[in-house]
Amino acid sequence: MRFIVLLIVLGACHKTDPNCERAVNRVIQLTSTAPPGSEPKPDEQRVIDQIGEVLIEKCSREGLSDAQRDCILAAPSMLDRDFLLCPALVEKHPSWLIAPIGHPELLDDLERRMNKPEDTK
Repeated sequence: MRFIVLLIVLGACHKTDPNCERAVNRVIQLTSTAPPGSEPKPDEQRVIDQIGEVLIEKCSREGLSDAQRDCILAAPSMLDRDFLLCPALVEKHPSWLIAPIGHPELLDDLERRMNKPEDTK
């Protein structure tokens, strides 16, 4: 019985990885930046915070190397070519990070489609 209580206590004391906290917060910052005056409403901010907590937990379980963290913290945007080709992220793409890591050609294709003049008839 003491063993079970000890396992429960140890499980509850699980600490999150500081690398993950910093990296997830940076990703949220990059993906939720908006023009002044369009800040999230309180209920929207609560959802953003809850998503961040889930991502930090997932990242902490998977682990995040210093090199991966550094790539994420240095990213000027989620669509930056250097970020998408960062060797540490290409080698081990964190499952919680939704970005075309290692595939910047997807961005090139998207840009071509967006800049293609519409057919006029």
